[in-house]
Amino acid sequence: MRCAAGAVPPKGSGLKRSIEKAFGGGRSVLDIGVRRVTERGIERFDGALVAGLALAPIDLESLDREQVAALNAGMAGFLAGLDSPVQLLVSNYRFDSEGYLSGTIQRWRGDWLTKTGLRERLVASPDDPSAWSEFASAAAADGNLRQIRVRLMLPAHRGRGKSPPDAESRIERIGAALSQTGIAWRALSGLELVLELERAFLHGGGLLANALAAGGPVRIVEGLENLAFDLADPLPEWIEFAPRHMRFPRTDGDRFCAAGYVRALPRAVQPGWLALPSRFDFDMTLSLHMDPLPDEEVMRRVAQSEREIAGALDDAAGADPVAAREQRWRAEDVGELAEAMRGRECYFKLGAYYLVGADGQEELDDHLRTLRSVLAGIGLVGSGAFGYQRQALMSILPLARERLIRRRGITSAPLAAAHPGSGRGRADPGGWLLGACGWDKGPSAPFLFNPFAPAYENPHVAILGQSGTGKTHLARAIAYSAWLSGAEVALIDPKNEYGSLCRRCAGSEISLDLGRGSALNVFDAVGDDERSYAGGIANVAGFWRAALGKMSDHQAALLSNAIEEICPPSGGRTGRRPLASDLAAELAGDHSIDGAGRAAAQDLAQRLRRFCGPSMGRLFSSPTNVQLDNDFLSFKLAGLRAQDVDVFSLAVRLTLLALARWLNRPADRRLILIDEAWCLLHDRAGSRFLLDLAKTARAQGAMMLMITQDVADFAANPLARSVLANCSAAMIFRQHRAHAAALAELFDLDSEGSARVSTLRRGQALAALAGGERVAIEVFDHPW
Repeated sequence: MRCAAGAVPPKGSGLKRSIEKAFGGGRSVLDIGVRRVTERGIERFDGALVAGLALAPIDLESLDREQVAALNAGMAGFLAGLDSPVQLLVSNYRFDSEGYLSGTIQRWRGDWLTKTGLRERLVASPDDPSAWSEFASAAAADGNLRQIRVRLMLPAHRGRGKSPPDAESRIERIGAALSQTGIAWRALSGLELVLELERAFLHGGGLLANALAAGGPVRIVEGLENLAFDLADPLPEWIEFAPRHMRFPRTDGDRFCAAGYVRALPRAVQPGWLALPSRFDFDMTLSLHMDPLPDEEVMRRVAQSEREIAGALDDAAGADPVAAREQRWRAEDVGELAEAMRGRECYFKLGAYYLVGADGQEELDDHLRTLRSVLAGIGLVGSGAFGYQRQALMSILPLARERLIRRRGITSAPLAAAHPGSGRGRADPGGWLLGACGWDKGPSAPFLFNPFAPAYENPHVAILGQSGTGKTHLARAIAYSAWLSGAEVALIDPKNEYGSLCRRCAGSEISLDLGRGSALNVFDAVGDDERSYAGGIANVAGFWRAALGKMSDHQAALLSNAIEEICPPSGGRTGRRPLASDLAAELAGDHSIDGAGRAAAQDLAQRLRRFCGPSMGRLFSSPTNVQLDNDFLSFKLAGLRAQDVDVFSLAVRLTLLALARWLNRPADRRLILIDEAWCLLHDRAGSRFLLDLAKTARAQGAMMLMITQDVADFAANPLARSVLANCSAAMIFRQHRAHAAALAELFDLDSEGSARVSTLRRGQALAALAGGERVAIEVFDHPW
C-alpha cells in the first residue's frame, strides 16, 4: 500500500539528478508495506502482525532516589523477559488545545441536565473573555504545552504454513511485566495504530491515514466501521526525499522533517540518559528497536572476540603502540560485557533513530543544531541519515520494522536506566485542564486530571498546603471544572472564598450562623427505609456524642435509646421531625430509669439545653428551612469559624449529614468540597465520620474534595490515614520542614523529596496519584 501518489521528478541540473538517483531523492512514493488493518492491529506485507501498547510517561523529576532505583530494577526485569524484538516510540508534540477543547465541550454537553444555557455561555461564549474555552486556549499557548506520547510496538512473525501468532497472549504477558514495573498501559486498536502512523509520519499531517482511506476501507479494514469518516482528507500529490531531509506538501504550508540515528553511546549513564524527546520544545520522535540476543550467542561472540584481541595484541606488541592501545580498550569492553553477562544481565542490539519536524528549512536546521548540542552534552553521538532519509523514516514509523540498520550493543543495566519515555504529563480520559506539569521553566505538558476516570478506584481528592500556597485556587478550579462537566457541586466555605464562584454558577448560598441565618435539622438524617433508618440513627447519635463531649458508655447507650424513642421508624412517626429540644425533654423526663441512670440522663439533658437556647437553638434545634435542590450549593460558615472553633466543627458535621441525604437525589456525578477538613480529622470520631461518608459517597458516584493545611492532619490517627488511603490523589503544596517525617511516611518520599516539597513556590504542588505515580505540577492562574 502506498501513502502518496507518484509524480514526475522536477527538472534540475545533472548533478542534482545524479544525487537524487544515488540517494533516492526527488518526488517519490513510499511503500510502507501495510497489507490490512484489523480490529486489533496491523498486518504487514511480510506476514508480521503488529500490535501496539500505549504507555504512560514517567516523570523522573518527581521521583526520589529510592523510587528511581526501584524503577530501574523493574525495567531490568522487564527487559530480561523479552524474547523477541520490540520497538519503542516516544514522540514530543505540541498539545492540541483545539482538539482537546472541541472533544471536551462536546462530551460535557451530553452530560448537562440543568442550566444548559448558562453552562454553554460559561464554557464557549465568544463574548465572554473569562469563558472556559478562552482560558484553556490562552493557558495552553502561554504555557507552551507539549505532550509526550509513548508507544510499544510488538511484531509477531508468522512462518510459512503456520497459524497466526497469539498476539493477545503476548500483549497480556508484556503488559503484566509493565504493570509490575509500575508503568500504566493499554492495548491500542487497529484504528488507533493507523492514527499512530499518521502522527509518527508528520506529527499530525494526515498523509498516511489518508492513503489508507484511499485504498478503500472495505478492503483493508475489519471491524472498523468509522474509519472512512476519520480519514476523509484529500491526498497529497507527492513526497520529496532530499539527501538530508524530507518535504511534505500541506494546505497550510509545507512540512519539513529530517531523520537520523544515534551512532555512539556513552560509557557511563545516569537515569533518564536517553529521555531525549522531553528535552525539546519542537516536534521530535525517538524510535528504539531493541533486539535481545540469546545468552549462548553472546558468550560465543565474547569468547571469539577475546581470542581475536589476544592475537591482535601479540601482533601489535612493540611494533604498533596505537593499535595495541586500541586493542586494550577493546579488551576492556569485552571483559566488562563478559562480567555483565555472568552477573545475569542481558544483551541487546539497539537501533536508535530520531525524526525532527519543522515548518521551514531554516527552522529545521536550528532544531537539528539544538539536537546535536544536547546529544553531545550527554555523551551521545548523532548522525544525519545522509542519503538514507527514506530508510530512516521507515525505521521510525510505528511498524516495528528497521530498514536503516545502525545498531549498537548494550546490556540491560544501562538500557533499563535509559527511560526514553520519561516525560511530564498526566492525561486522564476526559481530564480537566488544571495546570502544567513540571516546576522549572520551559516547555511543559498539560495536567489533565479526572478523578471520575475508570483508572481510579476512589474519586476522592485531598489538597494539602500552607496558607498562601494556592490550594484554594486549585480547589476552585476543580469544583468549577466538575460543575461545567455536568456534576452537581456542594461546598463548605469557612472563609468566604467561594462566593463569586457560586454566583457565577447561579448557585444557592446558605449561611449558617448563631442566632440567625439558615437552619439544618440533624434529625433529617434519619431515613425512611430500614437501611437508611439504622444508618441515620447511628449518624445522629454520633453527632450528639461529638457535641456533648466526653460521656460514659452507659450515657452513650441512654442517648441512643432516647434518639430511637423520639424518632421511631417511619410507621410510628407523627409527621413532625424531632428537634434537639425534644431529645433533651426525652432524657430529662424518662421515668423508666432511676438511680445512677437517672442522674446520667439528667446530665445529658442539661448539656443538650445549651444547643436549644437563643444563641445555638437557631442552628441546632430548629426545623430545616433551606432547599437543597440547586446543582451548586455553598454553605457559608465564616461567622462560626471566627466565633468558636468547636461549634464550627459541629456545623461542618451537621452540613455533611444534610449532604448525605442530598446524595440520594438522582445524578450521575457529584462533588462535595470540604475546606478546613482538619476540624474533623483531628480526632478519631471525626475521622470515622469522614471515612464513612467517603465510602457512602463513592457508592453514590460522588467525589469528596478535602482541603487542609498540614500533612500532619492526615497522620493524626489511624482513621485519618484511612481517609487519605481512600483518595485517588493528594495535591501537596508547600509544607513546613517539621512535617518532613509525616510526608515521607504517608507518601513514600525520601528525605530529599520531603525537603523539596518544603521549598515549593506558590502554585506549585506534587500530585501523589493512586498507584504510586508522582507528578510535579504548577496550577494555572484562572479568573474564577
